[in-house]
Amino acid sequence: MIRVPEHMAKTARKVHRARSKLQQHGREPGSDEIAAHSGIAKARVEQALSLVQDPTSLDIPIGEDGDVTLADIIEVPDAVNPHTAAEAAALRECVAEVLAELTPREERILRMRFGIGIPDHTLEQVSKTFGVTRERIRQIEAKALQKLSHSAMARKLLTFTER
Repeated sequence: MIRVPEHMAKTARKVHRARSKLQQHGREPGSDEIAAHSGIAKARVEQALSLVQDPTSLDIPIGEDGDVTLADIIEVPDAVNPHTAAEAAALRECVAEVLAELTPREERILRMRFGIGIPDHTLEQVSKTFGVTRERIRQIEAKALQKLSHSAMARKLLTFTER
């Protein structure tokens, strides 16, 4: 949004009032008429008219069929798609349920290695956290993944890859 200087906003309001009054005659007045009626120079009237835009409803039908509205085609870049948000929440919940089948140590190692809810870590970083060798972390990780491969709960995660 661009801030309009106060003196221009005042001129725009005066032009808008004059335009509205002249529109009561049943037609759209030209900038010459508005200038004569308001006592403002034609160039300033044209400048003010370019600033004044009537609001447009987002529910206005667009297209030949009128079945699409302006709101349907305007994309808000930061907006969260409710379907995507619900799916992400369901995935997080399912992952938590699957990881709950593991020991706390196995769960934490998998979360760290695969970046589940936290940044991912290397074998070296995880081994330092637990005070064991990289090989031991690799073994625990492999054992945990093996457990999950036989888990009925883990198969629920496959439904998310099919979407």
